[in-house]
Amino acid sequence: MALQEQLFESLTEGNDAETSKASIGPRNDVERHLVDIWEQVLGVHPVGVRDNFFDLGGHSLLAVTLFSEVKREFNISLPLSILFDAPTVEQLAHILLEQGKSVSWTSLVKIQAGGRKLPLYLISGAGGNVVRFRDLARYLGEDQPIFALQPPGLDGEQTFMTSVEELSAHFIAEIRKDRPLGPYHLVGYSFGALVAFEMARQLKTAGVELGLVGLLDIAEWRYAEQLEGARSFADRKASYLNRLRRLLSGENRLSYLKRGMQKRMSMLFYRLAKSMRRPLPQSIGTIEDINMFAALQYSPGCYEGRLTLLRTKLERENMDPQLGWGRIANEVAVLEIPGDHDEITSEPHVQVLAAKLSACLEENMLTIGKNWKNSSTSLNAVRKMN
Repeated sequence: MALQEQLFESLTEGNDAETSKASIGPRNDVERHLVDIWEQVLGVHPVGVRDNFFDLGGHSLLAVTLFSEVKREFNISLPLSILFDAPTVEQLAHILLEQGKSVSWTSLVKIQAGGRKLPLYLISGAGGNVVRFRDLARYLGEDQPIFALQPPGLDGEQTFMTSVEELSAHFIAEIRKDRPLGPYHLVGYSFGALVAFEMARQLKTAGVELGLVGLLDIAEWRYAEQLEGARSFADRKASYLNRLRRLLSGENRLSYLKRGMQKRMSMLFYRLAKSMRRPLPQSIGTIEDINMFAALQYSPGCYEGRLTLLRTKLERENMDPQLGWGRIANEVAVLEIPGDHDEITSEPHVQVLAAKLSACLEENMLTIGKNWKNSSTSLNAVRKMN
């Protein structure tokens, strides 16, 4: 049976509005394949076609695996962000039927469009995974509009952007198409913090007012290298060997060595292509490689404004609490958050992160409220919202 015919059946068979979610199983081969994938990835059985991916324990890392399996099974590459609008097998089948390989990939992703507050724009990390922001959005509340930004090239079709400056300009253009006038709240995670910083610089230069500019668990670029130089050789050797021993243990060994070799080859190719001013083929490397290459080439300039650094616990007592950002910004507020780099947007640590971000957003709105001119929002309304 043709794929579209199977998908059509998945939407038309057994469409009884009175049937409960729990009782609806797969209705044809297409839904059966999707359910099999969900059960395998989530480790849950049975999965109904109207069960929510996130309610079943799905999270950002499992979403990557899920969509990789969907691509292998259907030969269709879908953006992870689709899970915000289609978190069920039934809804995913509908998207495959309606759009298939023509699914549009956009950099600006709506996570939570409702609410009266000034929108918050979250910039993804090097891998471009915006699903990790779902729980954060939930804890920030329904009255806080939230959008995420993901880099072009995730679909393997769009042109890669190989510099932080270029990617920042692209994201600004996407935001201003949706909301032409500021002010804007920007928060970037990991690599995305570099992009948020550069976006703030470009917007500030253009005379656009900014609210919160948050850097989520990132150090000033190359600051870690400076710290390494200050450590003794014995300390650096012990740290390196411990990390290598962990990475090369058991089943991690081959995948680590293979990934390391691929990354080095990709970096060499990117440098060569950039020196020749040639575009990068989409088949070379990954979006994470591209973004790390961009980060390596980036030299942050000064920022005439205030940054809020939300960071995990310092590795060493003698580290600069501002992680070097105070050297290039007028003011840096530092907030410590629980968890490690990969856990801060997941339960239970995300609740603390959301509470601290909410306080930062309210503080910034008190500062910019008097200058925020919106035809539908008066100063009194701004004060009430915060």
